Amino acid sequence: MPLRMRVLPKWLAIAVLASASALCAAQTGKINVDSGECGDTPGPKAVRHKSPLFVDAKRQLRAYGLVTYRYNREDAKAERCSTSLHLFVSDHGQPFREVKSKNQVTSPGEIVGVGIIGLSRSGKFLAADFWFADGDGVSHQPVVFDLASQKASTRELDPGAMTEQGCDQVQDFVGVTDGGEAVFAVPPSNYVDPPECGDHGLWYFNLQSGKIRQVKKFSGDTWK
Repeated sequence: MPLRMRVLPKWLAIAVLASASALCAAQTGKINVDSGECGDTPGPKAVRHKSPLFVDAKRQLRAYGLVTYRYNREDAKAERCSTSLHLFVSDHGQPFREVKSKNQVTSPGEIVGVGIIGLSRSGKFLAADFWFADGDGVSHQPVVFDLASQKASTRELDPGAMTEQGCDQVQDFVGVTDGGEAVFAVPPSNYVDPPECGDHGLWYFNLQSGKIRQVKKFSGDTWK
């Protein structure tokens, strides 16, 4: 299974769904690492995919995502892959430590990954994304690390929470507020034309309460 890592611009227009990996990369931040599609040739050992390093020199902060992937003969017979997602952080020159992880079993064709989204404007919070993709699109599980308390919060986002049914729209995880809320943009659908499938703006997702709220009418509006 080849190592798949990419550094991407924050905004990436998706004109054609060429592959599930391409869609995921467009929605999961500047720094991203994924497992690759579940399947391929079975191997005896698990492999580790490490993302490029996120660095904020001013705040002496470093972070990276790690994905482990196992697909041995037993997995192939069961038509599954065993994966785990990890976020590591080093603050003020301290050794890296794992602040959040998740184990997930995937099926053939499915992909999981870790995206480093970035810091809030004040630098109080670091956001990352534990994401999952299949033929129906991408699901997000934001991870927000509080640099003051050194604790990470996470909560899965309902894939249809900010979109209309049948519109085939994406929910782009684009940042984190100084209050620790995950910020999502919902641009117009590239595939469906009705007005209800237009730009759904910017949304805040509170990981503590699970509540979401629309804060801007247009997905390209400034939110910081």
